[in-house]
Amino acid sequence: MIALFLVATLFATLLILPGWIWLGRTRPQTFWLLALPFCGVTLWVALNALGVGAQSLANLSELFWVAVSAVVVSYLKLFVLDRSPALRGKGTAIAFLFVGLVATGLRLFMPALPE
Repeated sequence: MIALFLVATLFATLLILPGWIWLGRTRPQTFWLLALPFCGVTLWVALNALGVGAQSLANLSELFWVAVSAVVVSYLKLFVLDRSPALRGKGTAIAFLFVGLVATGLRLFMPALPE
């Protein structure tokens, strides 16, 4: 199971890396954007360990959606939020907040899936 967490985190980080490098040439990007999948998956695991939400092995599919949301939100930050001078400094915090809300929302509102 730990391997699944690592694979999801590494795969999502590798998907973020090209945009981070490409846009980092014109607008320097923070390293924290690459840590977004790790933090989202870690929050999901912590909520799961605390017993929040439905407890089922089938609910491991939520992990996929947390990783996907980290990739989508990071590219939205790179291509949309960084264009606005007012949001450029707050884009990373907004990205972390959104991925945290996705992880928490999945744990709270996903029904128990049959195994």
